[in-house]
Amino acid sequence: MVKGANLLQVDWVVRRQVEMGYVSFAMPARELLEDGLLEDLLPGAIMSLKWISKKTKTNFELLVYGVGRRLEHKGLSYSNLSWFLEAKHGCYYKNGWSYDLRNPEIRFEEYGCEACREMMPQEIIDLMLSNKEAGFRKLVLHNLLDMERASKAK
Repeated sequence: MVKGANLLQVDWVVRRQVEMGYVSFAMPARELLEDGLLEDLLPGAIMSLKWISKKTKTNFELLVYGVGRRLEHKGLSYSNLSWFLEAKHGCYYKNGWSYDLRNPEIRFEEYGCEACREMMPQEIIDLMLSNKEAGFRKLVLHNLLDMERASKAK
């Protein structure tokens, strides 16, 4: 029941803003993602904008900010510093997806990006233990380059 109510509320908000002349929309997604609500609300906003776009022949833009990892929805624009913020929490990007550096799925896998130069995530952990700043910088640059590659691959 709550999910359906959320979709109706999102649709109502989008329609009111279109009536006021808005063509660009921004969704603060980090908190929604952390609270498990992003996948309830984002599809509603996308569906409303597509339906209104067909009806009015207007192109709308939806900017999702605060989440850098790839989402399953097409036609979104992203704006954020998640590659930096998630590195502060030990998250490692691989093909646009975020992993904990200690995750056994990626921990001992070489990834040939310009920042890592064939280093495994475990070696980044080791670097952080010996020189926190150097390890952090390497992880930040790795995440930024991976996110850039993933966005170009779309």
